[in-house]
Amino acid sequence: MFFVIVLSLCLLHIPEVWSLECYACDSGWTNQLCTQKTTTCQSDELCSNTLERKQFEGRLFTKGCMERQLCYDLQSLNDRKTCRDTPSVCVYCCDSTLCNQGETTRVFFPILLLSIVIVLV
Repeated sequence: MFFVIVLSLCLLHIPEVWSLECYACDSGWTNQLCTQKTTTCQSDELCSNTLERKQFEGRLFTKGCMERQLCYDLQSLNDRKTCRDTPSVCVYCCDSTLCNQGETTRVFFPILLLSIVIVLV
């Protein structure tokens, strides 16, 4: 009986262990301002980092959780040259805890390959 109670309590906390935590910010003017608050994503979300380069107003950062497929779809629209130009909006996705800390997220080859496969299918 004791084993069943302990197992039940453990199972109640499994979603907390698998939850992804990301930095959260809505329209911050600096990357540093966008790393002061965190949020917990839903099971179908991952961390995102949106960098908007404005014509005369500088850069604007938005960080948080985004639905996995939408994030990969938007990230696939990024173009290296365009993402450095002004004006532009580029989205970066990542799937580890607090991975959206930087101005952009690192895109590892397996993630890039997976996003290409998902887009093609």
